[in-house]
Amino acid sequence: MRTVDLTPLAHALARHGPELVDDMVAMLLVQITELQDGDEQVVGRLRASIESNVSAIQHLWEQPVDVRLVDPPAGALQWALQLAQRGIPLSVLWRAYHLCTARVLEFSIEELAGDSGSTDELARRMTTASTLLNAYVDHICERVASSYEVERQRWLRQQDAVRAERIEDLLAGRVGDRTQVEAALGYRLTGRHLGVIVWDGASPDGSGLLQLQRLVGRYAGLLGCHEPPLVVARDQATVWAWLTLPPGRHGNGADVLNPLLVDAGTTLRGAVGDPAPGIDGFARTHRRAATAQSVALAAGGGAATVTPYASVAGVSFVCQDLDRAREWVREELGDLAVDDEAHGRLRESIIAFLDTGGSLNAAAERLGCHKNTVQYRIRRAEQMLGHSIRERRVDLELALQTCHWLGAAVLYPPPTT
Repeated sequence: MRTVDLTPLAHALARHGPELVDDMVAMLLVQITELQDGDEQVVGRLRASIESNVSAIQHLWEQPVDVRLVDPPAGALQWALQLAQRGIPLSVLWRAYHLCTARVLEFSIEELAGDSGSTDELARRMTTASTLLNAYVDHICERVASSYEVERQRWLRQQDAVRAERIEDLLAGRVGDRTQVEAALGYRLTGRHLGVIVWDGASPDGSGLLQLQRLVGRYAGLLGCHEPPLVVARDQATVWAWLTLPPGRHGNGADVLNPLLVDAGTTLRGAVGDPAPGIDGFARTHRRAATAQSVALAAGGGAATVTPYASVAGVSFVCQDLDRAREWVREELGDLAVDDEAHGRLRESIIAFLDTGGSLNAAAERLGCHKNTVQYRIRRAEQMLGHSIRERRVDLELALQTCHWLGAAVLYPPPTT
């Protein structure tokens, strides 16, 4: 088999290299959106990458070697690392190499067509040139992509460490220069913040963190947030998040978060604070979300899908001593504290009746039953309590809310028959 000499093509590439590089840089800036922000450093690194790769291809055509022995040019590596540091997707790198390879092949055809004595010779030379070129690009892409991934992970860990430190300072009341803190977090401290904690009890290995982060993003979108949320991995199965609520959005959004978690998995849980403004509000809403989470964790497997601070503020104090809480609930509710479906209906009926201002009709509508059913349940509950539900109302409501949110953690098992 005759050896195909690509030296003339290599020399042509050397002569026209600068203008070809200009052509490819301009082409990528037009066709790849992520490169169109005008960042001079990225464009400069891009040019250096193309120049170094064109030079490597020229030498490969002039003195063919096994491409597996070729190290990625320094310029190519530096551009890949810069993309990783800027958070520009790896797909941008792949696309850039694909487009530039096509342009170099086009150049090769133009040069070889005028320098080949026959169609067969042109075919042999183009086959050899394209085989070397594609083998080189495939090898270099594999190497620089590996470097990209390593750098991206290193950069993210570094950013996470900085963000975690800034958040710790904010939660401790150490604010410092607000502009610098906002730059480090990528999150503005003005506006009204909503603290959110989401966790998955079934993925302690960290495999579900990405899902949790995406859920928070969807949650922010459904609440109409105009800015991306601040999301930080607290551990391998928990994320802390802050959302900047849009004007006019009131409440904690628990009703929006609940179906998202239900649809995503049976082991996902969330806790939300109350919206609060400014830097102080950033810390306050998180503290309240953490308090709500403590209630959910105390409830164990029976915890609600979403626990709002506004609903469990009083219960959170009870959680500090579950043994005493269980004893107190039994003292306040008697047999109403039995953990079964029948007694649960009685407790929920009292809560609905008291929440609706003592209206049988409103309570029945909330519970989805007839008002006579509600009336019967209240009488039955009063028999167990030994007094009217209007007596000792504060303690009664707190005990009922404790049962509602903590469930089996404070209730008693039904007697065995």
